[in-house]
Amino acid sequence: MNNTRIENIDSNEYTRNRVKQTIVILSFAALMIVAAHVRIPALPVPFTLQTFVVILSAFVMRSRLASISQVIYLTYGLGGAAIFANGGGLGYVLSPTFGYIIGFIVMAYMLGRSLEKVEKENLTFKKFMSIGLLGVVVQLSLGTIYLYVLLNAITGTGITVWAALMNGFLIFIPHEIVKVAVAGVIAKKANV
Repeated sequence: MNNTRIENIDSNEYTRNRVKQTIVILSFAALMIVAAHVRIPALPVPFTLQTFVVILSAFVMRSRLASISQVIYLTYGLGGAAIFANGGGLGYVLSPTFGYIIGFIVMAYMLGRSLEKVEKENLTFKKFMSIGLLGVVVQLSLGTIYLYVLLNAITGTGITVWAALMNGFLIFIPHEIVKVAVAGVIAKKANV
C-alpha cells in the first residue's frame, strides 16, 4: 500500500512539473510572437526584441526547454501564422530574415548548454554576459550568412559581403550587448 502511495505522489509531482515546463515553454514561444512585433523597421533585417527573449529563455530554462520554445515558434510561423517580424508561412524560408530564426534555435540551445556546464554558484553576471554574447555572435553569423546566400544565390538581388556584414551583423551589436546585459541582470537577480 505504501509503495502505491509513493508512486502516486511521484507520478503527481512528475505531472505537475511537466505542466509547469509546458506553461513556461509556451509562454516563451508567445513572448517571441510579441517580441517580433516590437520592432524598428530596417532593411533587410528589422530591429526586434526577439534575441532578448531567446537569451532570457536560455538563461531561465536552459538548453532543451529553451530550444523547444523556439522550435514551437518556428513551427507555428511556418504553419501560416503571421508571427515572424515580416509575416509567416512556408514561403518565409525565402525571407532574408529566416536565417536569424534558425539562429534563435541554435542560440537557445547553445546558451542553455553552456550554462548547464557552470556550477550555479559560479554563475556571475560576467559569466552570463560572456555566454550571452557568444550566443549572439553565433545567431547573427547564421542570420548574416543566410541573408548573403539568399540574396545572391537564390533571389539574385545581390548584396556584397560588406553590406551583408554591416546590415545583418555589425549594426545589431550595440543593441545586442544591452539585451544580453538586461537578461543577465534578470537571470542573476532571479538566481536561475
